[in-house]
Amino acid sequence: MAKRKTVAIFVIVMRPAGKEVLFLSLLLCLSAFFVEGSHMTTQSLSESALQLAQQGFSVIPLKPRSKEPLIQWAKYQAIRASEEQVREWWTMQPDANIGVVTGQVSGLVVVDIDSQEGYQTLEMAEIDLSDFITPSARTGRGMHYYFQDPDNAIGSFRFHGGDVKSDGGYVVAPPSIHPNGPLYEWITSPVDIGLEYVPIKLLSLRSGSINLNSMAGTGISEEDRPGLEQVLSGCVLFKFAAENPNEMNERLWYASITNLIPLKNGRQKIHELSKGYNIDDTRSYSYEETEAKISHALKDAPGPHSCRYIQESGFQGCSTCEYLGRIKNPISISYEAGQGAYTGPYQVYTLADALSVHPPMVYVVDEIIPLPSLTIVYGAPGSRKSMLVADLAFAIAQGSGWLPGENSELSPGIKTTTAAVLWLDFDMGPIPCQKRFSAFARARGMTADAPYYYCSMSASLDAGNTESVRQLENLLRAYTPKVMVIDTLSAIRGSADENSSLMSGLMTNLRRVTEKFGLATIIIHHQTKGSNGFSTNAAEKLRGHSSIMAAADLALFIETNGTISMVTPTKCRHAEVEPFEAKFWFEHIEDTKELKTAGFTGVRTKATISKEDIFQGIMACLADRELNQTQLLEQLQGKFPAATKTWLKDQISMYKEDPRIRITKGANNATVFALVSD
Repeated sequence: MAKRKTVAIFVIVMRPAGKEVLFLSLLLCLSAFFVEGSHMTTQSLSESALQLAQQGFSVIPLKPRSKEPLIQWAKYQAIRASEEQVREWWTMQPDANIGVVTGQVSGLVVVDIDSQEGYQTLEMAEIDLSDFITPSARTGRGMHYYFQDPDNAIGSFRFHGGDVKSDGGYVVAPPSIHPNGPLYEWITSPVDIGLEYVPIKLLSLRSGSINLNSMAGTGISEEDRPGLEQVLSGCVLFKFAAENPNEMNERLWYASITNLIPLKNGRQKIHELSKGYNIDDTRSYSYEETEAKISHALKDAPGPHSCRYIQESGFQGCSTCEYLGRIKNPISISYEAGQGAYTGPYQVYTLADALSVHPPMVYVVDEIIPLPSLTIVYGAPGSRKSMLVADLAFAIAQGSGWLPGENSELSPGIKTTTAAVLWLDFDMGPIPCQKRFSAFARARGMTADAPYYYCSMSASLDAGNTESVRQLENLLRAYTPKVMVIDTLSAIRGSADENSSLMSGLMTNLRRVTEKFGLATIIIHHQTKGSNGFSTNAAEKLRGHSSIMAAADLALFIETNGTISMVTPTKCRHAEVEPFEAKFWFEHIEDTKELKTAGFTGVRTKATISKEDIFQGIMACLADRELNQTQLLEQLQGKFPAATKTWLKDQISMYKEDPRIRITKGANNATVFALVSD
């Protein structure tokens, strides 16, 4: 309960002539709330959280007067909570502190100064954060400075007296209450002012790094810097700048400066290129003007500008670059991670990268499909593999449980994280897609604004072709999905033989796209023909070259018996996934054979069938006759219709060594089962 205090104020006026005191004023009674957790603070916490979410930040609730998250926040490193979710959090806990997740999900880097030593460290590095017109906040012990870092050039690291928070971190935002009592306070709020680019000089504080400041300043002598020729000969931008300087816009000049300045003789090359640029057809840049641009780049640029930044600045030549999709920025042609001159496309990491703190894994399907990951779903024609994946895709787009039980309230299904889905159909065609997808959407009560997108036969995709992959990347940038479904693998292999080693390059391209965009990529594929015998395990039924399975993080084999689909994991790179079953249900539009609604529910059929049940079933089938493997399987399927064929095959194999059963070879070398005579 808030404490109310009444304050009496007297206004006294002195009349100089008569030196009389006249009480002219009325008693003013003011009511104010002085709270341990005041009403005004609580109200502004809710409003501030919503405002920050509206600015595009990923907002999470923290425990009152604490820095500890109130929820499991890992998934909000990949997706931002909706405004409705933010309102719900602060309705349930009005005095919750506000956390803002840093990194790519918010496009945000925060410099956290928590002691006087932090300011001294910055001063030694000649970094004055007060020079930047960017949001800042007073914390319990220091300051937070908010910057944008769209190319993720800085990363997270600790320095003496402070740290830089990017991917995998969060900060406490005003007007939260510090655990020691003080309020976090905005000096300048992001609601009132935009974010400046993070100063690249901060990288000089990161142990062992080579960056613009340390290389172009006094940190490393020019003789020790990586060379220039590889970058000039490998990057088409610099060839273009030399031949067409007047067609270079301001953004392209800045990208050229930030990628050349760290290199030996790079400053000289910048001056050489700038001389070719004519200002008003009268003169080129002077030495002083070029130096001013270089200084500005060193202060404000977000690191060596990326290839993506160059493309988005209007430069079309990147499509012809031999390094397209393999390097982050032009300077990477010459060196990686400060390891000296390097002329190839590899990105080199150090043990420090491996030992650094990594964010927890985020799942779009709980404990099954993480971000990023590449999943192969395969099975025979008619196994409903595409239908099952479609049901999964709609569950993710809605953020609802996948494979709920018959009573969804008691068994809500496997938890999913709401994410945008892009389905690329190269198999069915637009009309079948429309009918199928509308049935799954209606079954879940979804509306047209759900984040579900699909393309059907409108363009071809050759995953082994660089230009075709570039077009796919443009599509992904436009719609920013977190889940991409490709139906089917055989339709995107171009001229590559599915059983040849050429599939390795194709799968590598799909892996790169998956990692680059942080996707959960799900590829639908077929099982190999003629793989119904007992000698072939489920993993061996994946059709095509071994590189297909090798590229997958998760492989799921689908086999269907009636309305029941058995899902068998045949490869799990991350968490172990247990086999599970799904039951297909549907409803037709009245007086037609077209789907009105469709979906899957979760079942656990084999759990209800004991080993003794199976053995008695086999004994009954063989009571008065001999049966080959196929005949015995058919008989058992009749006795156990809910069980899948793969599971029943495994059960039969367990009894091949049983002394009560005789195994012989019949016609065409078929295995024949019979009971041992007494």
